[in-house]
Amino acid sequence: MKKQFIILALLAFVVFASSCSRIDAGHTGIKVKMYGSEKGVQDVTAVTGRVWYNPATVEIFEFPTFVQTKRYPIKVTDADGMSVSFESVLNYSVPSENVPDIFVKYRKTLPELEDGIINTIVRKATSTVSSKRTATEMYEEREQFQLDVQNAVTLRLSEEGFDVDEFAIAGEMVLPEKVKRSIEMKVEATQAALRKQQELAQTQADAAKQVAQAEGQAKSSIALAEGRFKVAELDAKSNKELARSITSALIQYKQLEVQERKWDGKYPTTLVGDKAATILLNTGKGN
Repeated sequence: MKKQFIILALLAFVVFASSCSRIDAGHTGIKVKMYGSEKGVQDVTAVTGRVWYNPATVEIFEFPTFVQTKRYPIKVTDADGMSVSFESVLNYSVPSENVPDIFVKYRKTLPELEDGIINTIVRKATSTVSSKRTATEMYEEREQFQLDVQNAVTLRLSEEGFDVDEFAIAGEMVLPEKVKRSIEMKVEATQAALRKQQELAQTQADAAKQVAQAEGQAKSSIALAEGRFKVAELDAKSNKELARSITSALIQYKQLEVQERKWDGKYPTTLVGDKAATILLNTGKGN
């Protein structure tokens, strides 16, 4: 009897433990009635925290409501019928208030939805946008292409109750060899043109420098010549003024100055006349 009581107690504990579930933070729980009159009518209820339920008739599904990241390998066809491949990254979330409706509509867990409806929407939206562009345009206008796909994906997923935070192309696009070579040639041509422009700009800069140096030297020579001309002009003017100031009286005066500087203070003792007679002059005092 005691043994049976222990068994029943253990069974009761197992049933009690299995009838309680805790919904983690950042998640919304879905309480689904699997049997009974309410099945299929109002059989889904959003729950949070600790949940008590009858595991025989009720099942609990847990949906994360924080941002989820899902990667999808994408292969699309461009406007010319050529294939382009790349890996996409989708960041999305499920608002807690939309969880019951999403579950009622699809009756699937979030991982199942990622592999199903979300995957389908992403691929269709990407294909629609890609079909209007060439592979070259997708590559060269990558940011705009990525934004257009994100807008298309956001519109479709919002209709299903999901919020899209970002759609991005990860890594390099895998392009057809023909397109890849064409892009490489275009890049090479652009780089060559840039080099030519840089060389031309350098040549023009060097030429401008030489012209500036020549102009500087020319201006310096002109300034020097003008200076010399002004000096010569001033000298000529000075000489002209000096010539005007010279008179016969001044000349005689200057000659006397010269003679005075040369006289030793003695009077001559002889005087030579026309007849070569010598006249002795007495210059001594008291004689």
